[in-house]
Amino acid sequence: MGTHFTGNLIRLIFVFLIENVLPAVRLDSLHIHEGVAYGRRITVEQLLSHTSGIADYMEDPRFIPDVLEHPQTTYNSVKILEKYYQYQTNEKATCIPGEDYNYSDVNYVLLAMIIEQVTHSTLQMQLKTRLFDRLGMENSYLEYYEKPRGDEPLSHAFFGPYDLIDEVNTSFDWGGGGIVSTCPELNIFFRALLQGQLFRQESTLKLMLAQADRGLGGTDYDYGYGIMKRSLQGLTFYGHGGAYDCDVFNCPEQRISICLSLNQMNTHGLRDKFLLQALEIIID
Repeated sequence: MGTHFTGNLIRLIFVFLIENVLPAVRLDSLHIHEGVAYGRRITVEQLLSHTSGIADYMEDPRFIPDVLEHPQTTYNSVKILEKYYQYQTNEKATCIPGEDYNYSDVNYVLLAMIIEQVTHSTLQMQLKTRLFDRLGMENSYLEYYEKPRGDEPLSHAFFGPYDLIDEVNTSFDWGGGGIVSTCPELNIFFRALLQGQLFRQESTLKLMLAQADRGLGGTDYDYGYGIMKRSLQGLTFYGHGGAYDCDVFNCPEQRISICLSLNQMNTHGLRDKFLLQALEIIID
């Protein structure tokens, strides 16, 4: 975002094998599908589009109980990958790299490691200088990795009856999430992104969004490079959902933004009801 790249150079970066930028990762055992190791075939583009086939350690049924049993454990990238291997998630790859879509927080953990490797800086510093400070997002920060910013009180987020804000160190999110923000500031970010204010080359944003046109994604969305594309009420929205049933979506054509949070990890599938109701109010 802060460097002048041509569209062709960005495409070249995307097809880099991650072994060129992640020398410390155990690539020979990172991705095993049907007994065959494919870790050295994974590209940066596949991490961004969630087509790497890497499984998600956070979906292992042991993970959340483990977190709740040790609520004050502080994580970093090394410890996150330790959990990934401890649960043998590496042996549960969903497909050969590039063949299908499967959302996995591990992709973003690896991308965050690449950011730190390439910039010789921390993820939180890159977020702060390139996004939060630049856009005036004074209440946004990477929780547990930097001091809280702003004066807004934290909303509570729950896993069933457990208050994750008061009771649990959620540093295990890191590159896969963990950003504290407000609805207005999330809207600021997505508007700036979709209006072309964050990339020097217009082709970069086009490349980011065009990936979603391949039709890969979940049941209700297509996935671009780090961004969801949804059709709601006949309009095209771009944005993303979060673990606590937080959604932020923006329609560039109509300049409509919707941001909401149910603050509960166990309500997946219910937030669309509120999202659609909010959109109906806006359109009417």
